[in-house]
Amino acid sequence: MPGWNYRRAGWYFVTINTWGSCHTLARVRSGKMVLTRMGEIVSERWHAIPGHHPAVRLDEFVVMPSHIHGIVVLTNSGPPADGRGLGYSAGSLAAIIGSYKASCTRIVRAEIHPRMQVWQRNYYERILMDREAIDAVRGYIVANPSRWIAERHRA
Repeated sequence: MPGWNYRRAGWYFVTINTWGSCHTLARVRSGKMVLTRMGEIVSERWHAIPGHHPAVRLDEFVVMPSHIHGIVVLTNSGPPADGRGLGYSAGSLAAIIGSYKASCTRIVRAEIHPRMQVWQRNYYERILMDREAIDAVRGYIVANPSRWIAERHRA
């Protein structure tokens, strides 16, 4: 959102897409999402975020074949490093997601392939302004694997 301070305490719905169109994070098996090794790395690193960013709590999260969805909760907001809180300042949502993506890429390249591209360049975020929005996104995240499977069976 233009002008929004992304260091501000609040709830943020984040979607990060994998590089290219291949489904590298999970496979559908017997109606369930089964994580690949890359998907396991992505999940492990996501759950490690609060250990690296103490002002972060995590809420719902899911690994899909070609993307992830998660809710990031920033619990405090210090003064913006750049005077506005925009962009990649320490403690901002962009800095948190950037370090998460970098840690995933580092491990994937060490374990799977040294030049593998893991993520698309950016990510999508939505600010969740009230309990209704938070509950709606939680429901969306939880239902996402079932929807993915149902859509593939209709196709």
